[in-house]
Amino acid sequence: MSSTSLNGSAARSLGRPAYFGASSDSASVDFLGIPDSVALVRQWTRQALTGGVLTEGERDDVVLAASELATNAIHHSASGLPGGVFAVRLQMSDVAVRIEVEDQGGPGTPQTRPGHHWSEGGRGLVLVAAVMDAWGPLGHGSCGAWAEVHT
Repeated sequence: MSSTSLNGSAARSLGRPAYFGASSDSASVDFLGIPDSVALVRQWTRQALTGGVLTEGERDDVVLAASELATNAIHHSASGLPGGVFAVRLQMSDVAVRIEVEDQGGPGTPQTRPGHHWSEGGRGLVLVAAVMDAWGPLGHGSCGAWAEVHT
């Protein structure tokens, strides 16, 4: 994979975590912090994962995680304010696929929260935790979250 630009958004290079060696593939795209971008994130993620090592079910899980993390960036960070943006990064190696969504920061860090079964929100990170092997906040001065599925 290579860095890509979608709908005129600027592509950014990305650093790799230590377990993603030189043989890993990566891609990164910036998206506008608007609700319509979530569908574009799903489309881009699915396309970027085509032909990889994941099963169809694993690919669906990564697409779901990307969608939920993008939604959180829009709803819970400054990325959702007028002019806001967020970056989606995808890294693939022979042992894992990692999706990262870096946003422009907000009042807290990503965390699961108990939700009432009648509430409209509050389930995104619970879904991410259920379908991915690991997830967490980006940390190291970055805002947003990551999720991984191990191959």
